[in-house]
Amino acid sequence: MPEETRIAFQSEFYGSPSHQYALGDTALLIVDMDYLDTHPAYGVCRRAREAGADIAYYQSRIALAVANTAKLLEAFRARRMEVIFSRIMCLTGDGRDRSSAHKNAGILSLPGSREAMILEEIAPRDGELLFSKTVSSVFVGTNIEYVLRNVGIRTLVVTGVLTSGCVEAAVRDAFDRNYQVILVEDACADLVRSFHENAVQVLRVAAVVTTTKEVLRALRDLDAVCKNTET
Repeated sequence: MPEETRIAFQSEFYGSPSHQYALGDTALLIVDMDYLDTHPAYGVCRRAREAGADIAYYQSRIALAVANTAKLLEAFRARRMEVIFSRIMCLTGDGRDRSSAHKNAGILSLPGSREAMILEEIAPRDGELLFSKTVSSVFVGTNIEYVLRNVGIRTLVVTGVLTSGCVEAAVRDAFDRNYQVILVEDACADLVRSFHENAVQVLRVAAVVTTTKEVLRALRDLDAVCKNTET
């Protein structure tokens, strides 16, 4: 499908059917699915477990988020749509460039470390965008907005962790910068069920909240519309 093909994508994602989008307008943004934030042997999970916290819910949500993000990745890659990752990683070997929030919280992910790597199951491929940050919002801690505008992105489909933390920050900042935002609820995770559910409810003012199944359905509908447009 040629990228310049434009359609009226009529669905709950975009509200008004008068909005028109090109295939190149939409990107998948995967927030902080790195080992520091998601793997039981590292970072957030290890510290929570050492503190005596029950991380069973979080691990179950991570498993769901990884599985659904993998499905979205396959769909976006098959259509040559942009895939973007953010991760927690500082620039220096001693972490002196970290934000004060990360310093105070003891969050440290060094260049080249396992903590800074995206989970192997959903790892970036050559040519996909990867932004490193030491703050909550990828829009505050990186030049993502500049890059998004350079590649013509106007809509972000967002997944990742933590729903009430870095995901929420990314969604709010994208919304304030006039991006259309789609939050894939079942491809996000948080430490506590109530944190996840409350964040999802709050973010309905800034994003369309949907599911992996609905995004995949919409992409298939997009295929059909583009095919009809070309014939």
